Amino acid sequence: MRPLFTLVILLTPACAPAPPPASSVSLTLGAPASNSDGSGFAPLHDGEDVTLVAGAQGGFHVWLKYHLDGAGPADAEGELSRTAHRLSDGALVLRTQNVVTLDPDPPAIRMFMCPSPIGLSILDVPIVYELALDPGGVHQSITLVPHCPVEQGDFCREICSG
Repeated sequence: MRPLFTLVILLTPACAPAPPPASSVSLTLGAPASNSDGSGFAPLHDGEDVTLVAGAQGGFHVWLKYHLDGAGPADAEGELSRTAHRLSDGALVLRTQNVVTLDPDPPAIRMFMCPSPIGLSILDVPIVYELALDPGGVHQSITLVPHCPVEQGDFCREICSG
């Protein structure tokens, strides 16, 4: 019986599944070049100021755009997780996820900022925006500083100051 046991031990490592290959998918964050239709791609840089954009239901958003490289077939789908938190204390502003088509040039996405949670101001402070895509295991973040638009400044300050 002992020789059979030894044989099983020797074969087990050869039968173990190979580890998954390292991800070759990359995710690049930016902004739409035009907020009116969400087209184009404009690079963003850490610490950059961004103007909040009014939404249809009276809230304010930061528009992000991302590019995927190496995501596989154009009709494949993945889960996109989006979060935003204040850099200073890690206070969560946004957490959401949805299924997306792994298009290399997807449409712009809204990062809902306000009305912000009670007691949590998001104005004029660094906010860390993070996107993660699964499958692919890619993650990218950028720190931006949101400001109210001049034309809606009073209302924006009222609902985005916590």
